[in-house]
Amino acid sequence: MDQALVQRLRDAAPEAFDELPVVFAYLFGSRAAGRPRPDSDIDIALLLDDTVRDDDRLVTVHRCVDAVAAASGVGGLEAVALNDAALRFVGRVLRQRIVIFSRDEPARVAYESLLGRMADDVEVWAAPLDRALLAATAQRRR
Repeated sequence: MDQALVQRLRDAAPEAFDELPVVFAYLFGSRAAGRPRPDSDIDIALLLDDTVRDDDRLVTVHRCVDAVAAASGVGGLEAVALNDAALRFVGRVLRQRIVIFSRDEPARVAYESLLGRMADDVEVWAAPLDRALLAATAQRRR
């Protein structure tokens, strides 16, 4: 993992999110895992507070990306709101997460505990189903 990138994002996040409805933010993906390709973007996951309506969420996420880019000088950012993300995706984010911002630490820890356990429970039965589907698909192509 690129410690300098993590520190730049952590340093910029309080200013960037000061007037935005972000509860917490994670770096995740190939950069967080320390396996980026030269063309890899920088993935950020955000939990927005409950005041953000569903139909305003995408615009708010874009405002957050712009604010972090401006405050950090880092480009190539991509962001997603965890509020309406699929549980398996949330699990992947939580397994790779690097916290870059937390306005409400008890809420972040509670979210990780609950959603992490739920995602792990789903993964127990979903991963074998995925493997079976891939195997069946591959057999039909032969």
